[in-house]
Amino acid sequence: MGLIASERSSICKKRKTQIKALERIHTYVASFDSSAYDANEAENSEENEIRAAFEDSMFTVQAKINMFIQKANTLTTTATETHARLPKIELPKYDGEKEWPNFKDLFCTLVHYSKTISTIQKFMFLKSSLNDHALSMIQSIPVTGSNYPISMAIIN
Repeated sequence: MGLIASERSSICKKRKTQIKALERIHTYVASFDSSAYDANEAENSEENEIRAAFEDSMFTVQAKINMFIQKANTLTTTATETHARLPKIELPKYDGEKEWPNFKDLFCTLVHYSKTISTIQKFMFLKSSLNDHALSMIQSIPVTGSNYPISMAIIN
């Protein structure tokens, strides 16, 4: 099942925070100017080797940070674009007479299997999706979390 809008938004915010952190690291690493170190002034070749190894490592880190920033930007853009293109899906209506399998599949996908919707909310969504005979079967049941599975079983 795909991500719901709030999860996508949360992921985008996390990605943007990660991008900012990587950009700060990149700026910090880039601030090490190798021209500030004059190899001619070095006292010995061991110091030159250490400096060269440091610079190689620094450039490798810079390249990896750039790669991560580009990848994170791409992922954030893709997630945002995907979110922007998704149409709103209306909850189905069920009257108790026909089309139960279609109603059940769509309702379960949008509401019943969601881990972010409380059972009371699920019950309210169920009641708002029913009419006529189907609604009359559960109309008198109090809206509580424990009554939602009972109502689903009655409708089923």
